[in-house]
Amino acid sequence: MKVTVVCFGNISSKNELAALAFYNYSLVTYLFEKRLLDKVYCLDYDETVAIPASSIRRFSGTLFSKASYLISILLEKTPLNFTSRLIMEKAFDQFVSFQENFSKSTLLLNIKGINLALYKVAKKKQIPVVILADTSHPVFIYNLVKKLEKLYNCKDNSSYTNKPRIKHLCKAYEQADLVIPMIGAEFIINSFAANNITPNKVAPLKNLFGVDVSTFKPKIYHPGNQLQPITFFTVNQAGLKKGLLPLIDAYSLLDPQEQKNSQLLIAGSIDSCAMSYISTARTNGTIKYVGYLKKVFEGYQSADVFISASIEDLGPRTVLEAMAAGLPVIVSKGCGVADWIEPGVEGFIYDPFNVKELTKLLQWMIANPGEAREMGKRARSKVLCFSDQIYNAEIVSVLESIQ
Repeated sequence: MKVTVVCFGNISSKNELAALAFYNYSLVTYLFEKRLLDKVYCLDYDETVAIPASSIRRFSGTLFSKASYLISILLEKTPLNFTSRLIMEKAFDQFVSFQENFSKSTLLLNIKGINLALYKVAKKKQIPVVILADTSHPVFIYNLVKKLEKLYNCKDNSSYTNKPRIKHLCKAYEQADLVIPMIGAEFIINSFAANNITPNKVAPLKNLFGVDVSTFKPKIYHPGNQLQPITFFTVNQAGLKKGLLPLIDAYSLLDPQEQKNSQLLIAGSIDSCAMSYISTARTNGTIKYVGYLKKVFEGYQSADVFISASIEDLGPRTVLEAMAAGLPVIVSKGCGVADWIEPGVEGFIYDPFNVKELTKLLQWMIANPGEAREMGKRARSKVLCFSDQIYNAEIVSVLESIQ
């Protein structure tokens, strides 16, 4: 078996900077070491990637890349319903399909699943197309985000509600020979079945990818340290999918003394709707937006509890990083990793649309800092069992089964 990997993303061994870029690196490197990699196409890669230049193709800086950037600027000033992401995805697809002829490859592994033009080339050569999906089915996500839009009267402008892009992704899933969700949580598998992707085309994984426990490690508590105020930490991205607005609501329901004994730190990107929501929330200034953290492990080091409030998230990997850093986690049922967390042992699980339920969990953490710290110790112990090697080996096993 020889695999051509097409990844609409970056590849980097610097796992403290970008979780998905590091996972791409992990999988591609594993395939290369097993002599299964023909070549890989990606947006960009850094100098640490130990793969021969002859086997890797970079989109960044090409004419395709520059043209997509100019077109996106022009189209976003018109009433056409395009996003710059969709335009770049299509340009990336043309970039790959223009070069790839599958002269040596026997299988196409597409991370994210957006390369319709390339699929046509593969089908003509009778090359199986496998999508390694980094989200649930796009229609499932769209419906969840629209539900949150109605609840908060707030418009989501992310790619998750862009109908042309959703239509594009749906076609990709329909044309693929196999879909491998990166996490095999039940709700993720069901999202494909509910949208006309038959069960025999979906291969759930039993294992979970690992994290670098030497990079993400617990902070040192010195004897006599005050356990309060307790710091909650979350990593956000623009749009509604990460569930930031319900999280702010839940934190706002804490009484003044509970807020005095805690703070909520938000890292990542925030849109104007969320920023406005923070400024009007009754939290006595205890919600703080710290912006983009170049080294996210510094955020875990400053925190006592990690929260992932996503209404849908295939991972996120940040939960495992936080667990490796010795933090107890509060994770919504919309997160794929929730299936691997035992409530009351490593943290808690809750309904992402149930604000009052989340408030009670925040209150428990504030009232029980010592027990929360013990949860964090158990969380790190659990994450030590997860391995990229085992996870990547399972993916290869699935790929070999369809050859």
